[in-house]
Amino acid sequence: LAAARAQRQAHGETQRLRAALASLSQREREVLDELLCGHYNKTIADHLGITPRTVEFHRANIFAKMGVSSAVELAHKLGRFAPRGA
Repeated sequence: LAAARAQRQAHGETQRLRAALASLSQREREVLDELLCGHYNKTIADHLGITPRTVEFHRANIFAKMGVSSAVELAHKLGRFAPRGA
């Protein structure tokens, strides 16, 4: 029973992450990709041709939609969701 419960919880978390990713706008996805590469707000802004303040706005929206409070937590969640090499 415990294994089945853990599997249901993992499946539920995967579904929540899929829904959260689907709710991101195109620009938020672009900012997310840059964040996951470890880039700073100013670098992201330069790459995307937007202001650092706009990057901060998108970053806050991403964190809220994904239910995380830091880039490290975000990377950890997404790393479990889609492990490298998969």
